[in-house]
Amino acid sequence: MRAGLRGCLLGVMQGILVVLVPVLLAGFALLMDKFEAAILAEPEQIET
Repeated sequence: MRAGLRGCLLGVMQGILVVLVPVLLAGFALLMDKFEAAILAEPEQIET
């Protein structure tokens, strides 16, 4: 019984990671894309 519960819990945690990691990576990529666009739009602000 305990081994089955442990396996189920690990399966749920693995499923959460499989969903969460790509979502976090995509969000980070979008954030960096916006940051890069802001830098390219206003290059003279960084030089000063």
